[in-house]
Amino acid sequence: MSTGFGMDVDGADRTAGGTAGGTAGGTTHDLRGLLGLSVDAEAGGGSLVVGPHLLNSGRTLWGGCGLAAAIAVTESILDRGCVWATVQYVSPIQAGACLNLQLEVGQHGRNLSQVAVRGMINGRLALLATGTFGGPTDGGPTVDGGVQFAGPPDDVPGPPDCPPRTYTSSGRSVAEAGGMLARIEQRWARPPRSTLDGSPGSGRAILWARLNQPMVTSTASVAILADLAPAAVIDAVGRPVYTLSLDNSLRVGLLAQTDWMLVDAQVEAVIGGVAQVSARIFDENGQLIATADQSAKLLPPRTS
Repeated sequence: MSTGFGMDVDGADRTAGGTAGGTAGGTTHDLRGLLGLSVDAEAGGGSLVVGPHLLNSGRTLWGGCGLAAAIAVTESILDRGCVWATVQYVSPIQAGACLNLQLEVGQHGRNLSQVAVRGMINGRLALLATGTFGGPTDGGPTVDGGVQFAGPPDDVPGPPDCPPRTYTSSGRSVAEAGGMLARIEQRWARPPRSTLDGSPGSGRAILWARLNQPMVTSTASVAILADLAPAAVIDAVGRPVYTLSLDNSLRVGLLAQTDWMLVDAQVEAVIGGVAQVSARIFDENGQLIATADQSAKLLPPRTS
């Protein structure tokens, strides 16, 4: 992977469905199919029924899926790509819930739109997303090509040379966790420490990730994989712990079709039982796809 400082990025597409390059594993799919998301542009919103495959190991909606759905609805209706977006989870979203997403457009200029998306379940506010969107989402050329200043970490082996991630931060088998974790292949590029004695560590972990079903690389698919950032928490606190996302944020770089994404996660602080986590997301060529951050509540490991 190249790591030039102030790197010029060529051949990139900063859109919702950029398809530069190819994806290993055959036909690519749109993420809306995975989410079960339907969009009604005339009504200014969309909806999905939360299936078991969209859950986290705590049996509520995978945080990145809520952000991905809000992004996908907005991009589809406005035909503008995501610049940044954040979502706050106001109340738990469980399997079987029908999540209705309503887009509210604030400032709508020539280049940028400021928006909010309200996620409602039976009239109850479940999530609230806000963000800025700009530029086309039809795969057209980028305006200025872009310049990248943040490079990937040094000496990171490629996915084939990295061991699989088999356990969650709570010590549970990834295979047994089910839900969204069962649909993501993960490989440790730099795993957390193996000695868990309760003492603070570096709080850093680096892993490769991809959805098992090949997907068109989009801001929505990046949002799902960026929610793996709390994998670094176990290194920070030195003990198995279950993490619950309170919010998820994504700031988008330059997108190009990629099979694997590298999630370089860092726990910045743990205060009052809440971990402040950030991450940089790179493609296989060292291109910065996005930066992400979230606050994650720390809970005792679940036994069931």
